[in-house]
Amino acid sequence: MNIAALRSAIAASVFLDTQVRRVFVAESASNIRTQLSRWTTQGQLVRLKRGVYHFAERPIEELNLSQWLYTPSYISLETALNIQGILPDVAQQVTSITPTTTRSFQTAYGTYSYAKIKPALFFGFSSEGSGDQAYQLAHPEKAVLDYLYLRHVTSISEARLQLSRGFVRSRRFCAYLAQFPRRVSRVLEEVR
Repeated sequence: MNIAALRSAIAASVFLDTQVRRVFVAESASNIRTQLSRWTTQGQLVRLKRGVYHFAERPIEELNLSQWLYTPSYISLETALNIQGILPDVAQQVTSITPTTTRSFQTAYGTYSYAKIKPALFFGFSSEGSGDQAYQLAHPEKAVLDYLYLRHVTSISEARLQLSRGFVRSRRFCAYLAQFPRRVSRVLEEVR
């Protein structure tokens, strides 16, 4: 097994070590680990976390990495709000939501944090991008509600969220809001 064979066998930018084992069945697991480690040291691969690698020369969508680092998850909170123009502040890390344990990962491409939410509130997102560059992004309405709920916001003006009355009165927003605790509704009263 050599790096050229690995590049031709795996078309995606990001891959798992288990994929390498399935492709190169004649190689021992220890040899595969050694080779992956060697190529990482040489700068041909970037290790994102244990068992997850990126071909250094292939383009990578920063937001797509969140799906590889921790699943199930979707991008929300400050990152999604900034992408959607609701929060003017640029997020210092990619922030995501997960129904499992809260985690954070430091990679060569930045910090990825995952905030736990109740499984009943794990909804309201769609796939963005295409192919191996796809990622899950919260709908604008859900990103706002996640932010208010998980960051314990007490005032919309203090949070610097740019919300219109039409936005918070939309059908989708109201349907999502009905799933959240009452304290989130109280924060929104200054906009409604």
